[in-house]
Amino acid sequence: MAGTLVILATAYASTTLENDIKNTDRFLRYRGVPKCLLPISGRPALSWWYDEARAIYSNVYIVATAHSYKHFERWASGHSFPKENILNSGFSEGAISDISFVHRVKDINDDLSIVPADLLFDNSRGHRLLETLKANGESKVIYHIPEHGDDPRIHRIAVAANSEILTKEDTADAKKLLICPVAFVIRHDRLTQLEPYLRKVHQEVKQVNSGENTVVSLEQDIFRFYEQEEGVKAIEVDYVTSYGYLNPRVTLKEYLEKWEKLLDSNIPPRSPENYPHHKQDPIVTRSFARVGLMGNPSDGFYGKTMSLLISNFWAEVTLIPNPLSQVEYTTISILPNPVADPHLFSSIESMAVISETDGYDNGDRLLQACCKVFFTHCKKNDIAINTKQGFSVLFETNIPRQVGLAGSSAIISAFWKTLLKFYGVTDKQIPLPLQASLVLSAEQDELGISAGLQDRVIQAYGGLVFMDFGKQQVDQYGYGKYERLNMDNLPPLWLAYVADPKDSGKVHSSVRQRFANGEPAVVDAMRQFAQFTTDAKDALEQREHKRFAELMSSNFNLRRAVYGDAALGNANLRMIDLAKQYNCVAKFPGSGGAIVGMWNGSDTSSRSEDLRDLRWALEKEGFVYVEIVPNAGEM
Repeated sequence: MAGTLVILATAYASTTLENDIKNTDRFLRYRGVPKCLLPISGRPALSWWYDEARAIYSNVYIVATAHSYKHFERWASGHSFPKENILNSGFSEGAISDISFVHRVKDINDDLSIVPADLLFDNSRGHRLLETLKANGESKVIYHIPEHGDDPRIHRIAVAANSEILTKEDTADAKKLLICPVAFVIRHDRLTQLEPYLRKVHQEVKQVNSGENTVVSLEQDIFRFYEQEEGVKAIEVDYVTSYGYLNPRVTLKEYLEKWEKLLDSNIPPRSPENYPHHKQDPIVTRSFARVGLMGNPSDGFYGKTMSLLISNFWAEVTLIPNPLSQVEYTTISILPNPVADPHLFSSIESMAVISETDGYDNGDRLLQACCKVFFTHCKKNDIAINTKQGFSVLFETNIPRQVGLAGSSAIISAFWKTLLKFYGVTDKQIPLPLQASLVLSAEQDELGISAGLQDRVIQAYGGLVFMDFGKQQVDQYGYGKYERLNMDNLPPLWLAYVADPKDSGKVHSSVRQRFANGEPAVVDAMRQFAQFTTDAKDALEQREHKRFAELMSSNFNLRRAVYGDAALGNANLRMIDLAKQYNCVAKFPGSGGAIVGMWNGSDTSSRSEDLRDLRWALEKEGFVYVEIVPNAGEM
């Protein structure tokens, strides 16, 4: 296999169909999409024949404009098309200029086959056309006789009598034809003439302020170049309906009536018999919020923590497998969440208020990053997954935002578990400790979210877990040592959080740098947090709840000393003060915005009354109080 194919997506500034779409509200989702990427029977028109081209040519290039480049880049990602083979011509100055651009940039020495991007055919006819285009090593034009007299692609040519060679019209034996060109070839030894030709011939280009150009048609430009050549062959092929899509005057009405479903008969039938791995039933997975009971924030500083998964709040992901009848069977669609990722607002005021309250980060990016990390890990480690079937996915969450309860990691963790189920990947293939590190990678490496391993570990393991993030272990393996503990040894716990929170991640900012600088106070504090966790583990095993309460208080006090009141925030400190007033101890379960606590009075008969009064006091000042329900990791 050899040869080079150039797909020119620069022939027209815009087609009638593209202009019709811009002026029709019903089809806004296709506004700006190049005609060749509009769906024909459920697939982009270009997709119907690209696989044939890839099988015949060793190199395929697409020349796009500055306006259309991103569309082709996105298309390429789903067709194993090398991104570097999409060339951005800026604003085209004509077909020959674009062909010269490819030759110059890619240093092409093969015969160069050229087709307009709007070409459309089914695979059997397409294979024959491309084979004819590639054969014989000569410059050529492949054409069909016009079906209609008003096709703007119609070009007048003359061929020598009893031959297929282009000649001049005034030649005595010239045979004159009206044709519609389909494809072209410039022989390899003529490519060096492209730049001299461009210098010699004035291109009919008119720059306009919008960045669009008015250029001579692709057909006119190439035939003008052919005029200086000898032996250009003209080959007629039978007209087929799909060639009509090349007409730049195809309207939206014609597209809907004729083209949108033109190739439905070419869609191969699917059945459970020939798709034995087809998934049919939706997969619903939950991942729950967590509270850091001891040791945090040392999980990000090679320390130790103890964390508990709780049933009160969760993120839920629903994966809906694509049906066998779906044309684009492999596609993946992220469906918007109306609360977490709103795309519809009741008014501009509503949009402004929601933006002020919830910010601009959305959950879609979490799902996308999770998919990328999952696929990349499977590919890198030879874990076989069936990618022939795609899915739609959506999430919902009731985990309070920005209060340090691991809401974003819960969304990723839930989706991660869903992907494991959908693709049939087991915990043996990706062990739980590694899963937690990969979920962290989706947030930290892909999205730049400051985070530690604690949240992802507890959401992978469930229940109550003791975590040791010793530096040697983490540096060598990428994860720590994790031990499940008996939840029955825990005292009753409660949670309070800010009803109208601010960003919970700001409290980590300066301490991380101080730790990296080796500041003794910070380094020693992280060691002390780790020791609190070890002592808390021993206390729970002995069911010494008073000792556990003392350690919770010590954990908070040390954190306050290291971070300072300004970083902790008045609202968080106020919740802690209220807890003390009602015989309770409390600490931060995460990075801020919430506290986790327990009753620590001496008279058990007053316990219920103390907690009731604490709840009322918290609620009066705008906080939310809930009694924690531990979760063993149930989905």
